[in-house]
Amino acid sequence: MKIAKYINTIYNELKENMDKLNALDAAIGDGDHGSNVCRGFKAILDEETSFTETTMIGNDFNKCASILMAKIGGSSGPLLGICFMNMGMVLKDKNKIKNSDFYTALEKGINGIKLLGKSTTGEKTILDALVPALAAFKEADDKPLAFAKAAELAEKGAKDTIPMLATKGRASYLGERSIGHQDPGATSIALIFKALANT
Repeated sequence: MKIAKYINTIYNELKENMDKLNALDAAIGDGDHGSNVCRGFKAILDEETSFTETTMIGNDFNKCASILMAKIGGSSGPLLGICFMNMGMVLKDKNKIKNSDFYTALEKGINGIKLLGKSTTGEKTILDALVPALAAFKEADDKPLAFAKAAELAEKGAKDTIPMLATKGRASYLGERSIGHQDPGATSIALIFKALANT
């Protein structure tokens, strides 16, 4: 699987929205979330020659996990990294995947985030976009529209974080002042699924 083409689409979408993500983060965090995620996915692209059509998908995901952990600052690096790593475990012996495979892998990735972050939905985090997106693949057979539905659900999940009180991460330090702001992490997840739906 030539994963680089998917990463390239993701990077371009994040880069186009980098300032927006930074602005969202400035309201409840350090103001660098967009810059951080762009740096992480760009670092994967810098390793493009490592990804080939014959590389097992699990190996590709593990390589991505290591790079994201190393290059993305704050909590996003470890959380995205553990997600990719856990997905790699599920996909380790595959060079093609179905929607059902993606569902199982993403579910394991989400569980890794929950465990590492000691978090769940409703706490104004990336899970509020990831968990809704997961539902799009549960009974999707192999229809390409699954990714379009996932993008739609992830975007709604990100917008649904606006009235939430942040109880995890740096935003939680703001208490009730975190209410009324869209979570930048959930927003970047929505952008990733938007990019995948367009690939």
